[in-house]
Amino acid sequence: MRQRRWLELLKDYDMQIQYHPGKANSVADALSRKLVGSLACLTAVSVEPTIMEEVKTRQREDKFLKKVLGAASMVSKGGKHPGQLKDDVASPGGTTIAGIHELEKGGFRGILMNAVVAAAKRSQEFSKR
Repeated sequence: MRQRRWLELLKDYDMQIQYHPGKANSVADALSRKLVGSLACLTAVSVEPTIMEEVKTRQREDKFLKKVLGAASMVSKGGKHPGQLKDDVASPGGTTIAGIHELEKGGFRGILMNAVVAAAKRSQEFSKR
């Protein structure tokens, strides 16, 4: 159980853990025999979560994501129903309505709802641990 928690915590970091058996592992063996109070001489070691930083940077630069966030802002601040906003911006026979038609034909709305429900359910499972 403890090992699984550590693996879950460490999986988001860009790093390698190497095992050195026997006498080659003298540093870890020496540290594992020390009391916590006697480890004060060690400096703090930080592992940079480079993957998360890269995701955040790419999100800030993503033009498509900016459009999606802009549309979401229009829905939340505009007071109009999303269907009405769609009708306002999609001209009949245009590219937007053609794309929306394909999404609806493929069941996108249901897939999206199922994905949100699954993510919320999994989040609740994690919070119970």
